[in-house]
Amino acid sequence: MLKKIYVWLTRSPHSRGFGVQSPSAYRFIRYVINEHYPYYAYKDLSSLGYADGKKHLFELYFRLVNDLRPDSWIEYPEFNDHSKEYVAAGCKKVNIVTLEDIKKLSLFPMPSIIRVSAKDLSAEQIIPCFSQVNTHSLLVVEDIHFNNHCRQLWQKLQEDQHTGISYDLYYVGLLFFDRSLYKQHYIVNF
Repeated sequence: MLKKIYVWLTRSPHSRGFGVQSPSAYRFIRYVINEHYPYYAYKDLSSLGYADGKKHLFELYFRLVNDLRPDSWIEYPEFNDHSKEYVAAGCKKVNIVTLEDIKKLSLFPMPSIIRVSAKDLSAEQIIPCFSQVNTHSLLVVEDIHFNNHCRQLWQKLQEDQHTGISYDLYYVGLLFFDRSLYKQHYIVNF
């Protein structure tokens, strides 16, 4: 609990889009990442229960698919939690897929949202797959500050030539691949 308070206090200058000059990044931070109003499905989804207090993350995933409307939500490896129910409620047309091998990413339609865990991944596994995604794809990387390996992986992913705008939410990182926009890294108090 003390760690959560510390993280929130150190990131408080980055709250609700303060200091963000880009209108599209500000809208994304303000109305997708940090949206506090209840959505239509939250009440129905609250009966599922939450693994390790991940309600905040699951609601973020709901808002992401609701806003971006991807063709597919791809997970590597399989996450045994209620995120899939939140994703399905956010967008009825989304195809939810679990990959056993991240190299099979090219078999699925894009644009997609790809959810991975920094604890279970290396840069050598994921960076070669970046050539298969398109400008409307999003990589969701959980546990980016879990340990030194995870922090280094997140840094390598941000610096890769295929990536564009990134959002560091401490518990999760969001990495877009649209290179037509100026490459920028945002720290967000989530």
